[in-house]
Amino acid sequence: MSKARILLVEDSELQARSALKFLEKDGYEVQWAKDGKTAITLIKTHPIDIILLDLVLPDMTGNQLCHWLRQNEDTR
Repeated sequence: MSKARILLVEDSELQARSALKFLEKDGYEVQWAKDGKTAITLIKTHPIDIILLDLVLPDMTGNQLCHWLRQNEDTR
């Protein structure tokens, strides 16, 4: 059984690197986005199983990104 493909949305490089190291060590395939706009691009172009989402991002809130995900037919 393959591991989940994870999108990590985190603007802090220190926190992101720590989470990436931990997740990749366990064999997860992880994409990292530093902001909401990059996250949306990755969601549209890469298969994602799980999103780990920071609530405070430089260009939008995590809640706004969740709202976009719920409104988009492909990501509901």
